[in-house]
Amino acid sequence: MTRFDPKDKSLLQLADSVVVVSGGSTGIGAAVVSQLTLQGAKVVIGDVTEPSHDLASVGDVTFIHTDVRKYQDIIHLFDTALSKHGRVDHAIAAAGTEARRGSAFDPKAGIEGIRQGPPEEDDTVLEINGRGTLWFSHVAVQYLSHGDGGGGASEAKPEDGGNYRNKSLTLTASIASWLEFSGLVAYQASQHSVLGIVRSLRRYLPAAFGDKIDGGIRINSVSPILTYDSNGNDKDKQTLPVATEATQKAWAEAGLEASSPLDVAQVIVGCARAGRGTQAIWYDGKDAPGLRKRAHYGAMDWVHDEPEARGMNGRNWVLIGGKNYDTEESYDRTMDLWLGGPPAAHVREALRVLGPAGDWVKGQQ
Repeated sequence: MTRFDPKDKSLLQLADSVVVVSGGSTGIGAAVVSQLTLQGAKVVIGDVTEPSHDLASVGDVTFIHTDVRKYQDIIHLFDTALSKHGRVDHAIAAAGTEARRGSAFDPKAGIEGIRQGPPEEDDTVLEINGRGTLWFSHVAVQYLSHGDGGGGASEAKPEDGGNYRNKSLTLTASIASWLEFSGLVAYQASQHSVLGIVRSLRRYLPAAFGDKIDGGIRINSVSPILTYDSNGNDKDKQTLPVATEATQKAWAEAGLEASSPLDVAQVIVGCARAGRGTQAIWYDGKDAPGLRKRAHYGAMDWVHDEPEARGMNGRNWVLIGGKNYDTEESYDRTMDLWLGGPPAAHVREALRVLGPAGDWVKGQQ
């Protein structure tokens, strides 16, 4: 399988880079902001909740009230970053709402129950996690590609004559993006859409924006399984806010690990740092022998395209036991096993014919 070390020395520095973070006031988003400021980045936070700490004490951080369900709020967030700093180098979508058991499929509802309309809580999940992430991505790529490229002097690679600029979009997803979460229908659907954005844009962005940015815009996602809230350093005070107490107990008794917001944040920031020439992505042949020798049936060139052309792109990193595993290359290289050899070959040829730019779809009339 493919692994990632977010602390690898080959990762680029983010000093003076301008980073826009949605949902950056609490939880994983707040941990992301903290990691970015340690790197010396200039951060613009968009959230419905103001940070609980003094922003001036942590670095060059600006807060803008932003509801990702409101398109103009997202525009205002990126406008603020552009007007204050002159460019946007990285965008991180960390705004999201937790998995909750919705009532849309409650067996007690009956016919009369569903006549009342769709459950508001499920609609909120879809709006924030699904549409909010889509709109954030839609706006982000235009600001990332705007202007002279920026990127901060520390991001220019000497062998590129200083022309290379590291530009990325990183989405916070979930294990529900790729694995079934029984009963959490709206949450599962919203998280599937997040991974769908990555899959749809990972070839499109380099092709469509490559003339504006050397190497184009990279896109990746990070999918924690369960993340705890930590109140101080006492592990006895760490809780899993989504899970019931019984589930938390069973989880611990089974020896399963949860991730801290810091664990997740380091991977997210690592995605932003994993530009051209990175050696932080590596293949674990011990636990998945022979996988990389298999043909890839999708359109991504996992071996040659990433380090030389643009760095990490199109990955979905799953955090398990303090380690990070990519779902996408393995999914691609085993298509002939789960779909069958002949249909997998058909899919590969179909993707080649369709190409990366989406030109095969009819435009608006």
